[in-house]
Amino acid sequence: EDSIGMNALQVFFLSCMFYSGAGQFMIPNMWLAGSPLASIIASVSLVNTRQMLYSASFAPMCANERKRLSFLFSATVTDESFGVNMANFATGTWNVPRATIVNICSCTSWTLSNVAGVLIGGALGIPLAIASFAMTSIFICLLVTQKITFENVVAAVVAIVVAMLAFLLIRDTPQSTGLPPIEKYRNDYPKNYSEKSEQELTTKEIFFKYVLNNKILWYIAFANAFVYLVRYGVLDWAPTYLKDIKGYDIKDVGWAYSAYEWAAIPGTIICGWLSDKVFKGRRAITTMIYMALVAVFIVIYWKNILLDNISLIAIGFLIYGPVMLIGVQALDLAPKKAAGTAAGLTGFFGYFFGTAILANIAMGSIVQHLGWDWGFIMLLAACALAFLFISFTYREEQYLVKQRK
Repeated sequence: EDSIGMNALQVFFLSCMFYSGAGQFMIPNMWLAGSPLASIIASVSLVNTRQMLYSASFAPMCANERKRLSFLFSATVTDESFGVNMANFATGTWNVPRATIVNICSCTSWTLSNVAGVLIGGALGIPLAIASFAMTSIFICLLVTQKITFENVVAAVVAIVVAMLAFLLIRDTPQSTGLPPIEKYRNDYPKNYSEKSEQELTTKEIFFKYVLNNKILWYIAFANAFVYLVRYGVLDWAPTYLKDIKGYDIKDVGWAYSAYEWAAIPGTIICGWLSDKVFKGRRAITTMIYMALVAVFIVIYWKNILLDNISLIAIGFLIYGPVMLIGVQALDLAPKKAAGTAAGLTGFFGYFFGTAILANIAMGSIVQHLGWDWGFIMLLAACALAFLFISFTYREEQYLVKQRK
């Protein structure tokens, strides 16, 4: 309480509303930094979006349950109770009321432990330096409890080596090591360069001034979700579609699947070259052309019997260009100091909404209940929506390109 400024009652209500391992470290730190309440809630909610996937995976088990019970069950799923309940549901002897009790016990333990931590921690006066080691100690415990196998040892050694290399070699900016900005060092200033771009920004400025209030970035983020829907909607479902509908054997499916990924290498390089050299930094028009061509080859893949492999190669060749360019476009539209957050926003929309929600859950459900034709209609709609949202950025991008000349 002395360090953070929260008493036991505040911690109790906070723990009842938020079940978040990472959030328990984010909330007090952002609280101390004076961050707005809305910013704290949004940040904690963002890092806990996996809970939506946990609840969605239990949807079949709740199909015949009362809505109120289903709501209570899905609202109280935790990381720990998810594993316990999923394993018990697999036995066929488990039910939602029992699973809800497990969830509530997990949440209650979390709440009481946090309150006890405030009371006992205040009495013992535990230094923040020791308390901040808690998250690290969790991962150490997870490592120690693993079975000592060759595979686990190799994985642990590789992770340690990569972490050490990152610690030794990666730096934030030249200024953080006492060097001048790269533009000054090389005496190579872009025409729209301003010393203001070198100023450090607060978290509030990054989120609310340059990212969350930037409607162009939101257009790009939505477009990225639909691009990822196409990318993984084709890739992840190709083995099932080719085997069950087109009659491929497993060996041929493997070749087609790998060809899709290999085609991405030249496709991405050529896409980048086109956007730089032919379209002079205009990412939007390049992405729009590529998505239109992707839609053409999705139709061929869907309707043509003899060109399955060629269509998959063409889609792989074309789809990864927009995946790359959308990230580049997000960086072009954000200040240097907010570039990472801008890329993170678009990446989150791509992987969470585009891949996990739409390409995996939604498309699987549509194919299961409505058939493959509707699955392909969904992919074509995603191409159209990606094209549409990127087109909204064209005018702003034109202005920025002219500014750079």
